[in-house]
Amino acid sequence: MPETRRRLPRYPAFLVSGAAVGLVAALVLALGPGAGVDDRARLIAYLGALLGGIGALLGGLVAVLIEARRG
Repeated sequence: MPETRRRLPRYPAFLVSGAAVGLVAALVLALGPGAGVDDRARLIAYLGALLGGIGALLGGLVAVLIEARRG
């Protein structure tokens, strides 16, 4: 009897992709014309950490939802 293999999403790929989207969003916000800040590097670091973490969490949530839907 053939085995049925359950394909799970690759969590690290979802986490890294979400973090990358968050970092791009941080760059767009920090380098946009409305960001009148003297220390842009610090702003990019703070926003990158915040939005990168949020993006990674959302990417993990998407992976969990995909797994639950297939299960």
